[in-house]
Amino acid sequence: MPMLLRKPVCFVLTPFGTKIHPDTGISVDFDEIYEGTVRPALHNAGMDPLRIDQAVASLKEASVKDGVMRAEFALADITTRDPAILFLLGARAERMPSTTLVLATRGSETQLAGLSVRVLVYELDEGNRLSHRESLRLRKALSAALSEMRGSFNEEASRWDGMSPDAQERSVRGVEVAQAIEAAGYKRDPAELKRLATDLLQSHPDSPLLNVFQAYGNLGEWQQLAELFEALPPEMQKLPRVRQQAALALNRLQQHDKAVAMLSELIREQGPDSETLGLLGRVYKDLWFKSKDPASLDQAIGWYVKGFDANRKDAYPGINAVTLLEIRGDADSRQAKERLLPFVMAAVQDQIKQSRRPNFWDYATLLELAVLAGDESQARSFLGAVRGANPESWQTETTCNNLELIRDARAQRGEMQPWLDQILLELRTSVYA
Repeated sequence: MPMLLRKPVCFVLTPFGTKIHPDTGISVDFDEIYEGTVRPALHNAGMDPLRIDQAVASLKEASVKDGVMRAEFALADITTRDPAILFLLGARAERMPSTTLVLATRGSETQLAGLSVRVLVYELDEGNRLSHRESLRLRKALSAALSEMRGSFNEEASRWDGMSPDAQERSVRGVEVAQAIEAAGYKRDPAELKRLATDLLQSHPDSPLLNVFQAYGNLGEWQQLAELFEALPPEMQKLPRVRQQAALALNRLQQHDKAVAMLSELIREQGPDSETLGLLGRVYKDLWFKSKDPASLDQAIGWYVKGFDANRKDAYPGINAVTLLEIRGDADSRQAKERLLPFVMAAVQDQIKQSRRPNFWDYATLLELAVLAGDESQARSFLGAVRGANPESWQTETTCNNLELIRDARAQRGEMQPWLDQILLELRTSVYA
């Protein structure tokens, strides 16, 4: 007997977090695209989304392929050209092209030669983001396409009705768990996330585990994240983005040697990557912050510079490099900072140009650059933007720590800046407000 009142499930294959665009080399925030455009469109079309990461798809190919083939609808974003996504999409499109939809940035759709599926192409602005106008356009087009697919769907031929009761229960359970994880993250409820993770580990370790893993990172629950990493199946532990997050957690938990070992191994296996190199810089920066050992400061600067050299469009290692060069403060370091600073500023400007939705780190980086330039007016302007971005407490703490390092280094050189003290006071106050 068909299940009444059940929304159809749309299996969504899309990257999690920030990924590098293969053509431009600039970071793309796929969470922002999903939350601001894709998910609302799915809800407008009356569908329950079950979002699966590309990386997860490459892990449990059999189970994920089974889910892709059983779902009434499937939506895939092929922008990052992940081979696992293209394989799964091909298998689905060959048998069920009318209930399969593809998203792709301009140029990426050329990978679909020979596949009879509908493709919605979207344009990223110069900052590699969806502009407000483009987001509204894509959401409308996506809602219309999904609604059309749903309206033409033959319920009597539905694979749902042909599934066994056990398979139906697993499908519904997968949707429920994914939605519960999303709700717990939104409510900032780490206890509920831990309960969900424990349940998954004891029953069927599967892709939602990494949803919990990501939620812990978003909330700054480093101990829980580190513990979950140890409990993950080995194939999940090997994922680069999972190891990067685990190393960040270890560093936050003062387990610096383990963090260095994990990141160094990842570099040996994957080659130079701006994010991994930047995280190594972060570990040594924290070590220097604790010990004031000049060797750790030198290591931190070296790794940050390598990270920025690996990708001049990634501002994160660049801003840290110029900050620490100013803190080291000798003549050579100041000259190196002056040479590097314009490239860092260009990277930040490229990232946010024409984008109507800069994120917290964009504003925090602009604030830090204004402080480095000694521009009080600009710094105060960006301070308001930083506070208005509703950051997590650990994000604000990170920014405060960077600004305090600059202030203290300048004070030791006799450069007193009361306005910077006031900015730090206002930032610190916002953490505990």
